[in-house]
Amino acid sequence: MLLATAYPVLAVHDGDEWRRKVEPSVGDIVFNETADYEVEVTTAPGIEVFTSGTESATKPNNTQVFTGKTLRDFVILAGRGLRSEQIESEGVTVRSIYLAEHERVGRRALNVAANSLRVFRSIFGPLPFKTISIAEVPLVAGLGSSEFSGFNVIASAFYVDFDAPAVRNLPEIIRDQRPSVEESLEWTVAHLVAHQWWGAAVGNDPAREPVLDEALSSWSSLVYYRNTYGEEKAKAVLEDQVKGVYRLYRTFGGEDMDANRPSRDYRNTLQYAAIVTAKGSLMFVDLQRTLGDQKVFAALRNYYQANLFEIAQLEDLRSALVAEAPIEQRRIIGRTFTRWLSARRGDEDIAPPDQELAASLGIPPRQNPTGSNDKNAFTKLARVGKFFWQQMTRIR
Repeated sequence: MLLATAYPVLAVHDGDEWRRKVEPSVGDIVFNETADYEVEVTTAPGIEVFTSGTESATKPNNTQVFTGKTLRDFVILAGRGLRSEQIESEGVTVRSIYLAEHERVGRRALNVAANSLRVFRSIFGPLPFKTISIAEVPLVAGLGSSEFSGFNVIASAFYVDFDAPAVRNLPEIIRDQRPSVEESLEWTVAHLVAHQWWGAAVGNDPAREPVLDEALSSWSSLVYYRNTYGEEKAKAVLEDQVKGVYRLYRTFGGEDMDANRPSRDYRNTLQYAAIVTAKGSLMFVDLQRTLGDQKVFAALRNYYQANLFEIAQLEDLRSALVAEAPIEQRRIIGRTFTRWLSARRGDEDIAPPDQELAASLGIPPRQNPTGSNDKNAFTKLARVGKFFWQQMTRIR
């Protein structure tokens, strides 16, 4: 049982109004101020409980007390047969939670989380949280992961031990995806850990300016790969996990859009990932290439410190970058923001649709720019995705 948004939170006071209303969209819906929590959880015997906080006391009748400070939400995960391992990294307890049969994958997730935490801390600064958890949960098909304060969840479909006997029962087309699935798990773990800086420690409104958490976290994942494996590996991951998403989206008939829209303007998760996450991430790649690592990293450290526990806006990030840039490069920052977030030049800057792949899948050529073929194309994509996730979740 995952109780992700069930516990009371501290609402944001925006201008003269309290932001109490939650409007579900393809992006994150949690937008809260930080608060301190003391939560008692009572369960039946034999139930393992994990939360955003740390266990501070036990009481009779299977009651545990958990506390956490400066959290934007409080997640409770409970169930039978859950295992966990943890290690200390940079003063933070990093914990991996998984089903017993997925021990090898759970340990790999733990190592990736600890390594990415070290990389991000050295670049952005220390986190205020005592515990960071990565948990395997049975998310619905199509939802790969979600992040909360000090607690991240990943779909069980990623926790595939390809060396286990059960994998033999899967179709060959799925078994052939081993490199992709294992790479996606590492990318997802690093992305979620980065969210502890961008979204949890530094808050933002994900409905209005999703670039501040989603795109910045994805770009941070690229930084993790470069620091861990080197430039060549980072470039390969950039092609697969970032540019590849945009190209696939365009191949299936999606229209290029500007990336600074509210989350509600995006119709599905693929469109959101291709426009907000991919184009936003590439904006930071472009800025890094223009300004250099030293200035971009310094700007993000200053942005992080200035907005820790606060609600940041896109202008705060832009100002931090301008402050670090030489005078002759400051206008370039504004033009870079405009090109990646406001303009529609994705085919030119990233990649055009893959016509060969479209033809092999029977997707008709685009007849007009209005998107009349989108429904047919995305229906085909949904069928492919549904088959893949159904097969992956058969491993039990």
